[in-house]
Amino acid sequence: MSSMDDWTAKAQAEREAREPQPVETLPAAPLSEAELTERLALLVAVGGSPRRAQKRLADQGVKATQAEIQALRDEHSGMYLALAAEIDRAQEEAIAQQFRELVVGANRVTAAYIDHLAGQIEDGEMPKDIERTVGALAKVAQVSTDKLLAITGRPVSGQGADPLESARQLVAMGLLVPVERPSVESTAEEEK
Repeated sequence: MSSMDDWTAKAQAEREAREPQPVETLPAAPLSEAELTERLALLVAVGGSPRRAQKRLADQGVKATQAEIQALRDEHSGMYLALAAEIDRAQEEAIAQQFRELVVGANRVTAAYIDHLAGQIEDGEMPKDIERTVGALAKVAQVSTDKLLAITGRPVSGQGADPLESARQLVAMGLLVPVERPSVESTAEEEK
């Protein structure tokens, strides 16, 4: 019987050791501006999921219920949306910068490889798979450029251009066909 009591006590001790230790709870007093921003940014980082935010807060030693986190987001929805937009914009800009760097790198490598190939050809050597290699390098630049333009939008030169003048130029190039409006030759009269 005592071995059973020892086993039970040992199991109880192991269970207590596995249980989470007491953690800080969300204060009843309002959060400071920095704490509020930090908590809302964390909520944005987990895609607005109170459940995932609760888990991240617990990892930081802060205890909060999903309902408290949802209430925080609802109460400060304007700030939450502004943070979400700011974080999205920063992430988009980081991605766009990566694509810019890929385009520049691919163009540099392509130019260097073409110079190298030209040197080999001048020396009378014919390298293997020239077309495939140059095509693959060009494809990297093309795909990166397309993705960059999809994210940032195609550049436009608006420099104060008159839309009517632009339309006249399109008509002159044959890209736009003017349509004449029908004329109305009647007048409206009051009915008696």
